[in-house]
Amino acid sequence: MARVVWWNMYNFAINKIADPHHAVPSQDRLAQIRRVFTNTQPDIFVMLELHNRSVGVAGTLVNNLTSGGRGAIRLLTEIRQATGNNNWFMVPPIVTGAGGKAEGVGVYYNGNTVRFTGPWQCNGQTTGMAVGAPQQYPAAWANLTLNNNNTLGGQWNYKPLQPAKKKQKKTANNNNSDINFPIKGERAPWLTTFTEVIGGRELEIFGLHAPAPGPNAILGTAAILNVDEFTGAEAANVARALGGDFNVDANSAPKANNPYQQIAAAGYQWVFSTKVPQVPAVFYRTSMRTVGAASLNGIYPDYGYGVNAYDQIFVRGQTVTDPATTQRIINPVAGTSAPPQANDSGYPNTPLRNALIGYGYPAAQPAANGTAAFSTPTEMGQDIPTILAGAGPAAAFKLWANYGKIRSLSDHLAVVIDL
Repeated sequence: MARVVWWNMYNFAINKIADPHHAVPSQDRLAQIRRVFTNTQPDIFVMLELHNRSVGVAGTLVNNLTSGGRGAIRLLTEIRQATGNNNWFMVPPIVTGAGGKAEGVGVYYNGNTVRFTGPWQCNGQTTGMAVGAPQQYPAAWANLTLNNNNTLGGQWNYKPLQPAKKKQKKTANNNNSDINFPIKGERAPWLTTFTEVIGGRELEIFGLHAPAPGPNAILGTAAILNVDEFTGAEAANVARALGGDFNVDANSAPKANNPYQQIAAAGYQWVFSTKVPQVPAVFYRTSMRTVGAASLNGIYPDYGYGVNAYDQIFVRGQTVTDPATTQRIINPVAGTSAPPQANDSGYPNTPLRNALIGYGYPAAQPAANGTAAFSTPTEMGQDIPTILAGAGPAAAFKLWANYGKIRSLSDHLAVVIDL
């Protein structure tokens, strides 16, 4: 089994976790990240929205001296320290998108459980198909990253679907994806592949941060169906997964041309397709309101801080577990627990305490990796029942020690699956 986490970390850069001018806030944010690793024990961690605005050309390496590059490298050190495992590594991040939309994607992996296999190779300052001899990464990335080969790279450029009998010509890729998502300059999916150390199963992991909410987010998400590596049949020993922030709210997506339904129609399991039991019209919300706009109005667990169901996972191929039973939304506000159990006890404002797959309160300590279930506690200094029972709950909820520090780290919740 391989556990994969996707998390949009909202312009992640060095100041998020190591700001000498604001040491306490940055340490509070870092502590939350470290606990995601110690609580969930992932094998692969996909970080979306690595800060890289207007720096570099799409397909080139993120500059290791920028705030985003420094943050990505520092995070690797923190992961190793948090887990006590120096065999955590990082795929050298590539710029995706252009101008103010440009970002990096940081993919980290546990070298004890998976081996990075590409699917592309390093061609100096970029990655491409295996055309000619591969090159080593610059020292700043090579010395900190790959555990098995400093010439492998992820894929950021995609050719259109090819007719069954027509072979795609292998040429050095240019700096613009042949498939747009949906227009030139928007971010493309980032594909990294792995082989499990035990069993040899292959994992194909896509991460995508789609365009800002609106028509381009809908079209950009659906555009992945034009990618042969995504839509084409996978081998018998391959598990393929797409995760990320698609900026398409499942609660307001169009009935016609719904990209999530289109991906599901291509044979993928949409793992967050189950709606909230007590509110059958609502999908799980994964984006959060600003501190000023958030509230405790509404019902558990989103109350008035959850706003949109943007973050999704789609799975196809050879999975060891049923994704429907292992899906989670890592919720540091209300806590995360295992899927609902029979005869579960009641909880205020909800028919069942664990009525939501992916949410739960109160949460137990996490189970060890290799099991289907895990749970994580709230990161807030006071849990929501305590806040609601006290004086001035609206103000208390927004304190830095409670919701404030969580929202300061990111406006999104992480999502996780066992493959």
